[in-house]
Amino acid sequence: GEGGPSAAGAEEEEDEPVRGIPGFWLRALQMHETTSQLVLEHDRPVLEHLEHVAVSYLDDWKGFVLEFHFSENEFFTNDVLTKTYVVPDLLDQRLVGMEDVQASTINWKPGKDVTQKTVKKKQRARGGNRHGQVRTVTQTKLVPSFFHFFKVPREVEGDDDDEEEEEDEERDVLLDLEEDWDVATSIRMDVVPDAVLWFTGEACEEDDDEDEEEDDDEAGEEDEDDEEEED
Repeated sequence: GEGGPSAAGAEEEEDEPVRGIPGFWLRALQMHETTSQLVLEHDRPVLEHLEHVAVSYLDDWKGFVLEFHFSENEFFTNDVLTKTYVVPDLLDQRLVGMEDVQASTINWKPGKDVTQKTVKKKQRARGGNRHGQVRTVTQTKLVPSFFHFFKVPREVEGDDDDEEEEEDEERDVLLDLEEDWDVATSIRMDVVPDAVLWFTGEACEEDDDEDEEEDDDEAGEEDEDDEEEED
């Protein structure tokens, strides 16, 4: 039916011509309201190497796979990063719930991981011979990044007895289940099928037109309410 996923592989042929346009997919992702929120300044040089995004579907519409194809780059060794979603039935909107999510492990090259940064902290020793002395320790801290999308969303992970500080840090930068699903759905239903329109900005204009129509409708309803109050 309309609005449902198209046959697997249909997107492949359509998207082939855009492979030659530098920064095509970076721009398409930046133009979509949902995905643009994930793309930060330090992600852009990496996403310049994104050559192709494809969607394929699991048997019996039990889920889908997003594939991100990258050219050779200085950041990681992977050619393809994938994210797989397993659900009860993509075609039945009443069946909600995610059964499984799997994501590629990114093999970052040394010093090139844009999802974290190294910070130096001063610590004062407590007790012992070094009591009161200050030393500098180096810690790795997570930072917001598009590439956290290739981690399993928070609620799907098992409950580990990690330190609370680590959990707080992850809560600040990692996507939760609902946010992750929104991003995946936006890529599957909007960005990939209409990539050229997002690249040119036409898709954004269509969205704006729809918003304006909704605003007009609401304004019309308010005017009617005002008139009723005057009587």
